[in-house]
Amino acid sequence: MASSSCASRLAVGFVLFLSLCIALTSAQGNDGQSRRDRRHIDKTLLLDEEESKEEKKTLEDTLKKLIDIYKQSILPMEEAYKYRELGHQTISDGEITSKPMVLFLGPWSTGKTTMINYLIGMEDTVDSLHTGAEPTTSDFTVIMKGNKTRSVEGIVLTADGTKSFAALSAFGKGFLERFLGYEYPYEILNKITIIDTPGIIENRKQQERGDRKSVV
Repeated sequence: MASSSCASRLAVGFVLFLSLCIALTSAQGNDGQSRRDRRHIDKTLLLDEEESKEEKKTLEDTLKKLIDIYKQSILPMEEAYKYRELGHQTISDGEITSKPMVLFLGPWSTGKTTMINYLIGMEDTVDSLHTGAEPTTSDFTVIMKGNKTRSVEGIVLTADGTKSFAALSAFGKGFLERFLGYEYPYEILNKITIIDTPGIIENRKQQERGDRKSVV
């Protein structure tokens, strides 16, 4: 039972990728306006199936064992060999227990945010992320599960040990001012965390800055 449960969790990333491909090719109808019903996403990600108490306990126990192994066997070696002095961060509990992340990358105005709205089910709602023909996303935006809709500043996200963003503090204040989180009570966010990124412009100025590429 344990191996089956763990295997199903490890497969979430691939399953999500499959659902994205289906959605991208089928989201628009022949008229370019109507969109495919989202129920195929819920079915693919098993959102309509209740997780048993036994499965939840197995997952929690497995993650706890991984944390113990890291702290008891791996972390002492990192400290002995001065791993952090090489520029590497130690692994937080949040990095081990966090949900799979899906990062959207691409040029400006190619539909990244529109796709996220469709995937989560936020289209035509008050929660819908802003989209438009002109560049609209200038921040790195984390979209995650919460009991209610609220925004979270980047500096708060990186300081939260239950999440997996602590290493991003190394990019400094300039990046943290463009790093923002949103919590939403949508069901799909129980399975994954989504990150929306600023569009990539292939010009000399951005290549000279190089900041977004290094962050990714």
